[in-house]
Amino acid sequence: MSSHQQPGEFVTEYAQTLKALAKECTFGAVTADEYWAKLTRDTFINGLSSPFIRQMILEKDELNLVQAVELADGLDHAQKQAVMMGRETVMTVAESNPSPYVLFESDCSLSAFTKR
Repeated sequence: MSSHQQPGEFVTEYAQTLKALAKECTFGAVTADEYWAKLTRDTFINGLSSPFIRQMILEKDELNLVQAVELADGLDHAQKQAVMMGRETVMTVAESNPSPYVLFESDCSLSAFTKR
């Protein structure tokens, strides 16, 4: 199963597309529900168009699909809001992640990661 978030596609729409694609897959040794959930989660994360959102999700320990979609959706809305505001934004992840990095973002294009 392979899919990527399309330009302009909301994270939740992309998740629904993946869920539909995953229903057509056949699964083996583990329970079908467990395998489906992990494969769909991993494909969702891998196919996100934003490297920032993908990294924030991967820094979390053992998120399930629902948690990954919720986190990605919140980050996606924040990025889109920053673009709509039309000004340079500095996003920190200290509140949601103990990572010592700060993302500097201008017009929603990744400029640099710097250590705090």
